[in-house]
Amino acid sequence: MGLIISCIGRAPQEASNAAKTIAIVLQFFIGMYFPIEYLPTYLQQIGQVIPMTYAAQAIRDVMVRNVTLSGILQPMITLAISAFILYAVGVLLYKRWVEKE
Repeated sequence: MGLIISCIGRAPQEASNAAKTIAIVLQFFIGMYFPIEYLPTYLQQIGQVIPMTYAAQAIRDVMVRNVTLSGILQPMITLAISAFILYAVGVLLYKRWVEKE
């Protein structure tokens, strides 16, 4: 996501501010502060699309529920796939941005 956000700002400070703002807003949709089940249905659906939801779920499972590695395999696979997709999109957008300049 960093590569994608870096294409938004014209200066490093702008990209940093955009990343912080996006991260703070996303924390409400991924279940960081309260369980995602407490959100309205349409916000739960948005939260299910955000990859960090699965990271928060895995961290919570390990720390609170004492789940083993095999128990968090599905969130880890989801995170790996989404990381690959986001990285590919970021590289393509960054190439486009560099060529435009």
